Amino acid sequence: MNWKTGANSAIPLPHNVDRLDALANDGIVVGTNGNDLFFTSVRLDQQPRVVDTYSIKGASQGETRSQGFFYKPEAADSGMLGLPITGGGRPGYEQLREGSASIVFLKNDGLRFSWLGQLRSESVRSQNDDCKASCVDWYGNARPIFARGRIFALLGYEIVEGALKLNRVEELRRVDFLPQLQRSAGR
Repeated sequence: MNWKTGANSAIPLPHNVDRLDALANDGIVVGTNGNDLFFTSVRLDQQPRVVDTYSIKGASQGETRSQGFFYKPEAADSGMLGLPITGGGRPGYEQLREGSASIVFLKNDGLRFSWLGQLRSESVRSQNDDCKASCVDWYGNARPIFARGRIFALLGYEIVEGALKLNRVEELRRVDFLPQLQRSAGR
């Protein structure tokens, strides 16, 4: 709805709407069609319109809370976005029980999306630490982090650092900070 005039606009999409967010002065709609994940850019001017739709086969969002999505602008009409993903067809509430498989990174260039890569979880250790070091309930299980020119993926108890090389995000290093639970005496 145009807040100045009160006029409504309808925009047809090839997917449902799970997330609405900003891309500088424009917008992005993220959703699925049941099996695949879609990113649709929307130009927000006098008459809003779809510019591009990018899909990832067999994927869904791995984190539906607001902190899961992050956009790093590079110029007025370009930037990089990150979003946790997992296998397709998984209900949103599963993010509280299962971790995300990876953080996907896309380039926005004039509201046209292109693949930059993903940073994946490799954690095979899965322990319940009763929220002593971390807890999915309050921080979510995954998020992209852009800090001082660096790219990170928080994936459960892992932090994976990546770097943009030749328009691709590549893994540099990782740390797993899952605490070692102490065994009770006598064992």
